[in-house]
Amino acid sequence: MPTELPVLQASDVPPPLDPALIIELSAEIRELAAERNAIILAHNHPSGDPSPSREDVEMTRQIATAASALNIALHDHLVIGRKGHASFRSLGLL
Repeated sequence: MPTELPVLQASDVPPPLDPALIIELSAEIRELAAERNAIILAHNHPSGDPSPSREDVEMTRQIATAASALNIALHDHLVIGRKGHASFRSLGLL
């Protein structure tokens, strides 16, 4: 039977992303550290353009740093839009 994986949500947060949310997400990542050794981030761009913004890149860098300190691998960060999706891993951003 598959294990249900936790989903961290940053809903209803208007851009640019508040640094306090990074801290909150980092705390939630820390709570998962005992049970998980890898994460994948995903979010949508309501504009429809899945291209990562500068804020997306910076947020991902901060979360990757926090995860790495806890020996958690960040496999990818996906951005979903009406025009498709973008993978940080495929774009060389991870």
